[in-house]
Amino acid sequence: AKLARALWDVGAIQDRHKSPGGQGFRLKLHESNPQAPLSPIYLNLRVRWGTSKTPGILTVPVVCQVVREMIARVDRCGMRLDFFHVAGVPHAGDPFALEFASTVYPPAHLLKLDKEDGPDGRRVTRLAQGDPRRAETVLLIDDLITQADSKLEAIHVLESAGLRVCDVLVIVDREQGGRQELERAGYRLHAIFTLRQLLDFYCAAGLMEEAIHAEAVRPIEDLQRDGNALCLVERSVHGSHAASPCEALDEKAKGTLKDL
Repeated sequence: AKLARALWDVGAIQDRHKSPGGQGFRLKLHESNPQAPLSPIYLNLRVRWGTSKTPGILTVPVVCQVVREMIARVDRCGMRLDFFHVAGVPHAGDPFALEFASTVYPPAHLLKLDKEDGPDGRRVTRLAQGDPRRAETVLLIDDLITQADSKLEAIHVLESAGLRVCDVLVIVDREQGGRQELERAGYRLHAIFTLRQLLDFYCAAGLMEEAIHAEAVRPIEDLQRDGNALCLVERSVHGSHAASPCEALDEKAKGTLKDL
């Protein structure tokens, strides 16, 4: 609760009232779909001293608070001995990876990934810093996950260098399919918060209006409803007594909820 409140107080999570004209926020999806409805919320989890071109807002104390929560999540999930290196997804994840690597005990070795411009935009393309040995394990860190594209790009670069990636650690899971994409590819996602947890907290604390909360959670509920419908179809194909892929994901989700 302290970290959730700190993120709100510093302006990392904003609702429509702080948007231009109070109409809502334009997101990355509006670049390809300008007619999409404006978002009632906006997340800026980048730090003020980061290397990203996007202006950051998180202060040093909040970043330290985030990393303490990340380390606590690692301990709860029993991952402490499962990685030797830490890498941030460039560039939003870099400051968190740097602080994490120097704070966790025993300290982790920091690797640095880089993005380059290509015909399809900027992509994670290379390992820019670090001298790892083959088969060593890397914990991948980022600020949030919506879909899994940039995480999978980073994982591909690391695995192409002979490294192993099992786990991805973020501050916020926006619950827009990224977790499921990673799980289908064989990787585990660990998030300090889901977006729904943050929204529920802010509404219960009187920081967010109920109407904005309802509008913000609607896409999450719609996606979950579609996912549940897909699971019903898969169960009918696999048989009522056979364990389908969706049931396996359901069990992982239950374990994640216990950790929160």
